[in-house]
Amino acid sequence: MKTITLYFFTIVELLVVISIIVILAGILLPALKRAKDSVQRIACVNKLKQIHIGGEGYIQDYDGWICPGTPYSGRYWYWEVADRIGKNKNFFMCPAEKVGFGAYADGLFSYTHYGINCELAGTGYNYDDPPVVRKASSVTQPSIAIWFVDSGYKSSFASDDRAFVAFRHGALSPAGQANLVYFDGHAKSLKYNDMKSGSADFKKGF
Repeated sequence: MKTITLYFFTIVELLVVISIIVILAGILLPALKRAKDSVQRIACVNKLKQIHIGGEGYIQDYDGWICPGTPYSGRYWYWEVADRIGKNKNFFMCPAEKVGFGAYADGLFSYTHYGINCELAGTGYNYDDPPVVRKASSVTQPSIAIWFVDSGYKSSFASDDRAFVAFRHGALSPAGQANLVYFDGHAKSLKYNDMKSGSADFKKGF
């Protein structure tokens, strides 16, 4: 007859195992969060580049005129962009933003998670008298002219001031980074202190 030997962990051994698990979790969880943040940032950049393509499509369709915040179609800029890249409004949700779309009074984004630089593009129909619109030919330095950006301004379609930008990637705004796409099509991630206060950086390049 075989003898069955039972093994039992002592309290000390259990505490050692638990300690090892806690240490491993402490090492792995930050790495997993960084990986998730990186994936979200890249996905956001890709969306901004597609938004840029839609903006270029509008310029081609309207004889060189840049799409303003509210075109003469009476719709906001993102609807004009969405038409040209085959998307709907849900496309304009940033993967890193936890607050959804809805009524501003409920603390939600009443437009989208991205804003257009109205210093560059103009506000458009029914917002100025006369409404400000510009041609693409007026952009003399497209590599420094901000076009679209991560928005933290829940009650507007525009983000033409540092205070309206969401630095949401990697940490809660303004501790993280914001994604921007420029008029020439290149995208960049910037920290809060990388941008000047106010709208100074949004007035460059044209």
